[in-house]
Amino acid sequence: MNTVARAFPPTRPPETQGSRSDQGTLFQHIRRRPAAPLLAMLAYRLRTFDSSRLARRARAGEAISRRLPSSVAHPGRLANSHTHWLLPVTSYDPDALIPVLRREGFDAARATSNIAAVGAPPSHPDCTPTAAARMMSHIVFLPAYPELTGEVMGRLIRAVNEFAGARNAG
Repeated sequence: MNTVARAFPPTRPPETQGSRSDQGTLFQHIRRRPAAPLLAMLAYRLRTFDSSRLARRARAGEAISRRLPSSVAHPGRLANSHTHWLLPVTSYDPDALIPVLRREGFDAARATSNIAAVGAPPSHPDCTPTAAARMMSHIVFLPAYPELTGEVMGRLIRAVNEFAGARNAG
């Protein structure tokens, strides 16, 4: 059982989960009141949300994505909308790409805390997400925030393109 995708820890053994009685457990968990500091932070974030910054961030991610070589895939590029908190791209050698980007001053990373290939459900162990796991093993997250100047964005794109080109030339 993959608990990474679960909001609440299981309260019963995995083999007995999935029944109607699980609904009672779920409702017990979601009826708990969030802590006051969490509610205050949520209220603040909702009051101060900057939709124009979100739109600029999406445009920055799209601008970067359009200028990457075809050998650098952008998972999710066909989604209806993008916000590009981070821009996921695939690399034939992510462990070599990240130091290249960091030398150029970019905070690139291999993983985030909330994006993962979720394992097969216990009821369908044959549904292992093999392709998703393979793709995630090649992911590099690029920064794509709206404060990137054209010059800085150009350096990021150049670094990725040169890295990809070096592999294609070799």
